[in-house]
Amino acid sequence: MSAHSGRTGIQSHRDLQEYLLADLSPTGLDLLVIGKEVRTGGRLVDLLAINSAGVIYIIELKWDLAASDTITQILGYRRSIKQLDRERIIRLVADGQLKTALVGAFQRHFGHPLPETVNESQVLMVIAGSVQRETATTILELLDEGLSITTFRHGVRGDSVNLIPCCRNDQDVAEGFHLRTEPSHPSIASLLYRRDHRSAGHPLTREPGGSG
Repeated sequence: MSAHSGRTGIQSHRDLQEYLLADLSPTGLDLLVIGKEVRTGGRLVDLLAINSAGVIYIIELKWDLAASDTITQILGYRRSIKQLDRERIIRLVADGQLKTALVGAFQRHFGHPLPETVNESQVLMVIAGSVQRETATTILELLDEGLSITTFRHGVRGDSVNLIPCCRNDQDVAEGFHLRTEPSHPSIASLLYRRDHRSAGHPLTREPGGSG
């Protein structure tokens, strides 16, 4: 039985956040969530996670469109978080909503002690219903410059979430992997879907690759 059984369905940003807070396995990565709505630089990071090597993942969620300001937003988070050393990360998550006792939680999850060096590097992760073409192009530029950024388009089916990798390379964008195929809010998202297809030069009848 799914850990998320009993839900009436994932219908909002909050639902998506709670789902991924409980289970980040759709990313295909072994990550421990250590923070939710973590306050940094005067704004709130949707989710903060860590991997077995002590790399910090800064996760920004968008229920619908990841527009150009999404990149500005997540880069601002990184600017603040990358200045924190091991002890300050421990305090940050202990004081946050989840009250994470990082040393113990890390040992239980990964089976080895928290590294002495934590947050030496960061990975930015954007999870959105659809990614604006201009935003996708900016992500590719950041990848070219060596920044670690991972992007997924989420597909929701009732009480489960599927994450489709996108914006990994020029071919991804050319084939439309960054675009939603079945908008959750037809009145808004389908309009964005149609607009992005026009700007990309795709016929509206063509569905981008990938499921969800």
